[in-house]
Amino acid sequence: MAGEGQAAAGVEDDKGFQLRDVNLRIKPGELVMVVGRVGSGKSSLVNALLGEMEQSSGHLRRGGSLAYVA
Repeated sequence: MAGEGQAAAGVEDDKGFQLRDVNLRIKPGELVMVVGRVGSGKSSLVNALLGEMEQSSGHLRRGGSLAYVA
């Protein structure tokens, strides 16, 4: 994962699938691609950024525009 911070870790436990230790800062005008192995949490990260994943802890701040292309 590009950006400033740590890579996301997708973990499945009795609470379901969770993203842990994600710290991502994207500067205005930057283009970001999310790539990784099957099951690594790519879709979950994008869903979290889009606000489509239930947040159990931590915080999410978004600003500006966001586009998603599959």
